[in-house]
Amino acid sequence: MARTKATAKKNSKKAATRASLAAIGKDEKPAAKRKHRFRPGTVALREIRQYQKSVDCLIKRAPFMRLVKEALGKFGEFRLKRSAFEALQEICQSTLVNLFNDTQLAAINAKRVTIMAPDMKLVQQLLKNNGIDSFSDFSASDPGARQQRRIAAEAKQLPSSSAVTPTDNATVQE
Repeated sequence: MARTKATAKKNSKKAATRASLAAIGKDEKPAAKRKHRFRPGTVALREIRQYQKSVDCLIKRAPFMRLVKEALGKFGEFRLKRSAFEALQEICQSTLVNLFNDTQLAAINAKRVTIMAPDMKLVQQLLKNNGIDSFSDFSASDPGARQQRRIAAEAKQLPSSSAVTPTDNATVQE
């Protein structure tokens, strides 16, 4: 069997529409200009730069207050000052930002760009194994505090016999 070229079918509906538009002529409005669209990722990068420059909290105040009051309501009646709420909000935001940064690094290590639930679980497991509770040991004021706590936790795990002590045969230089 020989291949044959497919013939195009005419759409009578389109032809009728074009004919009716031609009959109307100048009464029809000109075609609307297409809205400008940015390439994928451009707007996301712009938003990232905007959020990095800002000093405002990313978490809205009212929903966060409701969440904290609901959580504290389980333990009894508590009243917190506004400054305490703001400090708690800063710490929570800093914790989440650090957690997502570490999760992004785990995704990049897996040769992916998109973070996934296993990345988050991996980061939480690593933090747990290093003696860092992922939601209570982050400090908003000092970015190097995590590193210092990790080093201190490793120092606590070292056995006391590994400490260097001078032996009787060794000569001490003064």
